[in-house]
Amino acid sequence: MAFSPVRVIPVAAALSAALLICAPSNARAQTLEDVVVSASRTEQRSFDAPGSIQSIDRDSIQSRGPQINISEALAEIPGIHVANRNNFSQDLQISIRGFGSRAPFGVRGVRLLIDGIPQTLPDGQGQSSQFALTSAERIEVLKGPLSLLYGNAAGGVVQVFTRSASERPEFSLSGYMGSDGLYRSSVQYAEKRGAYGLVADLSAVESDGFRAFSAARRQQFNGKIEHREGPSATILIANVLRNDSQEPGSLTRAEFLANPTQAVAANVANRFGKVFEQGSLGLLHDLQVSESRKISARAYWGYRSLDNPLGPATSGTGYSMIERQFYGLGVTLSERAQLAGIPTLTLLGVEADAVDDDRTARQNLAGVPAGPLGRQERNLARNSDAILQSQLFLNDQYTATAGFRVSRVLLEVQDQFLADGNGSGRRAYTGVSPVLGLTRHVSPSLNTFLQFGRGFETPTLNEVLYTPNATSTPTNNFYSGLGAARSQQVEIGMKWRPDAKTRLDASLFQARTRDDIVPFYLSTSSSAWQNADTQRRGAELSGLTIVNQRWAIRGALSIISATYQEPLATVRATSTSLVTVESGNTMPGVPRSRAFAELAWRSSGWMQRPTSNFSEGGLEWTAVGDMQANSANTEKASGYELISARLATHLRKGPQQISLFARIDNLLDRRYVGSVVADQAFLRFYEPGAPRNWLLGLRYTVSH
Repeated sequence: MAFSPVRVIPVAAALSAALLICAPSNARAQTLEDVVVSASRTEQRSFDAPGSIQSIDRDSIQSRGPQINISEALAEIPGIHVANRNNFSQDLQISIRGFGSRAPFGVRGVRLLIDGIPQTLPDGQGQSSQFALTSAERIEVLKGPLSLLYGNAAGGVVQVFTRSASERPEFSLSGYMGSDGLYRSSVQYAEKRGAYGLVADLSAVESDGFRAFSAARRQQFNGKIEHREGPSATILIANVLRNDSQEPGSLTRAEFLANPTQAVAANVANRFGKVFEQGSLGLLHDLQVSESRKISARAYWGYRSLDNPLGPATSGTGYSMIERQFYGLGVTLSERAQLAGIPTLTLLGVEADAVDDDRTARQNLAGVPAGPLGRQERNLARNSDAILQSQLFLNDQYTATAGFRVSRVLLEVQDQFLADGNGSGRRAYTGVSPVLGLTRHVSPSLNTFLQFGRGFETPTLNEVLYTPNATSTPTNNFYSGLGAARSQQVEIGMKWRPDAKTRLDASLFQARTRDDIVPFYLSTSSSAWQNADTQRRGAELSGLTIVNQRWAIRGALSIISATYQEPLATVRATSTSLVTVESGNTMPGVPRSRAFAELAWRSSGWMQRPTSNFSEGGLEWTAVGDMQANSANTEKASGYELISARLATHLRKGPQQISLFARIDNLLDRRYVGSVVADQAFLRFYEPGAPRNWLLGLRYTVSH
């Protein structure tokens, strides 16, 4: 790659950081009681939140890697599987307790938000690439029945919160360099003046990739302006992302075993890839009407312009182009009151969101659109929702949670290219998602909880664009026969905080889904879906203990069984006959187990805020179990174990700090499958994980 503005940090400075790893300029003491807002939409400790919710703070985000993908930071949270495809043309695979594992691209079945602004469209399709981790304060993950109150496709919720401005003006400059031509830079400024606060962050990434034909460039801006007067606040958030990346493609088993770094020959010949620009502008306002009543409102607008060469030159629709606009409004009223003498906290809200895609396609001439239009249509999705949620503080021992969400989602395709027939269609889906829960405060150090909920998930627009055809590629017609999935979830759990140095969370869960949305035929150019009954159940455990002044141990374990509860059939391109999927087969893309452990060290100790120069490091172990590659369970990706190491030092002088760092991932250079494209029609199920790779970096911060 040619020189680019990404390389704003001198290489010599980064090299001097060998064997050292970065942490923030205001490194905190280890915090066991994270403040969260997702569970009940009011601030409370994670220990008191009525369900499974965990968060990753700024320290952990910065120490896990170059802050490009959220997969770096979320390994320590059980129940969530974030598979890094090592491919900037495809978004991360994110699944929570098995929900979302079907997605061949993008994120489905999991709700994504930034500072309360939806990054998931009304149809349930989301993009995690919009997360700007260099300016993130924390990442929250909400699992279980309570997440169903977030609406369509809420198998779980991932929310990123942007940092607020510090009391003193702060300027920071950071740079990373690593294996396979990786360069990462960030320039950030934060300032607070009176009631106003500003955070502006500009970052860039470029990489050659460890695979052939996997180079990428990405630039991103994230900005936040706050105005706070007492308990009321107005926040303006802006985000813009540009991406230009090559698409190496997933591999067959034989190709993966022969050479996992290769690209699919057809992808290279036809210059497959993705070029897009997307941005959003959001406005949030919290008005404290009285001590007991607050009104919150949000409005947002965004766009996405996509060029996606994904088909051969022989196809008239091999080069896909999308011009998208999305927008929405939401208002909630929260109030503390008494109900029959019982203190309550109740939230009432309404939301409306929409997305409008202009989709066209032409012939793909080696990565350039050519020839006449082969496709032209308008795709629309809209939702209108109402939510009621209440916490009832029954007594010192019991807190009840009750609520429901009423959703209506409309999907519509307006076909404007009629040479191949009229593929227009529309369908409205409605659903009610009730949730009930009970938390018992056994002691100041122990909480237990039980929750039940019913969920609702519609197909995405991409999943209704094609009608199944048992013997050939699906036809380009709106598929009105695909129904919404409806799940019943139950969870029981406990949270234990025996002292300031130890915490332990555990839960058991089960989810039965009627008419789950599963693959029928999947390829890069056209896919069709079907409904089937499924079941997911499992257990999660996570904990942290500070062993002594300088050493701490963190761990997480997830075990899950995700199975089909009825027989069905899928289609493969290698055969015109149907392939039978037996009842009881394991659903693809869901690892049977996932474990994480970290031994961490800090020279200044974990229980106090560092006041001078200090160093820290860690040794991380990740183990992922077997993962089925197709619904017929005839192929699977074997489990793997990875070891990573990090070390850091922080040098302070007055208002200035320099943090130097290094990290090595996959220390033993294991060959493994990082993610699978479940049920891919051409048997290209496997996306290779990265071999041993290194990262060096520097961060300079000055505050006045």
